[in-house]
Amino acid sequence: MIEQQLLLDELLNFLRRSPTPFHAVDNMITQLRQHGFVALAEHERWQLRAGGRYYVTRNDSSLIAFVLGNDNVIETGMHMAGAHTDSPCLKIKPNPEMQRHGCFQLGVEVYGGALLGPWFDRDLSLAGRVTYLAADGALANALIERETVEDVELAELFKDIDTWPGLQPEETKAPVEPPMTPPIPIPVHAAEPTTRPAPAPATSRWGRVWRRAPRTTGP
Repeated sequence: MIEQQLLLDELLNFLRRSPTPFHAVDNMITQLRQHGFVALAEHERWQLRAGGRYYVTRNDSSLIAFVLGNDNVIETGMHMAGAHTDSPCLKIKPNPEMQRHGCFQLGVEVYGGALLGPWFDRDLSLAGRVTYLAADGALANALIERETVEDVELAELFKDIDTWPGLQPEETKAPVEPPMTPPIPIPVHAAEPTTRPAPAPATSRWGRVWRRAPRTTGP
């Protein structure tokens, strides 16, 4: 029972630290490196050895990790498991800034099959990956996360909020942004060579992501 609880706590901590696919992949890379996995570059020829542990990423948002056995895989077969790194959320639109009733808001669009009811009357967080010019003029990536972005609504007034005719996700779900201080960037793991073409700038359609801030219990 104790081992099961430890496993669940570890899973919940991982989910709290992984608000976006970029954060999830970054956290998985940390764990893989701690267990002896070696990064591979997708565009290079791989030199693999029996018993080796490897991983490869694409766009810093998807990851494949594998362990080679000592026998011929054609004869012995393989075990495979998969999962997705994304989840339903509100994504910020290009040119999202809005001023309404004296409040600064950001225009959003629904990503995935989101159940919008639980998002009402709950603080959100702003998280994602940004691409910027470093002091030396090179392109660099950083992960950001900022909580306490308020989603102001009154969900308790409606019995079935997700089918409420007046709910227009891209209109009524625009979060209210309190005064913002610059976030502290978290450098992305250098899992791929710096010669690889840089990803799209942060001003692209999927540059930044909204999610619900995790609820905590206890003190």
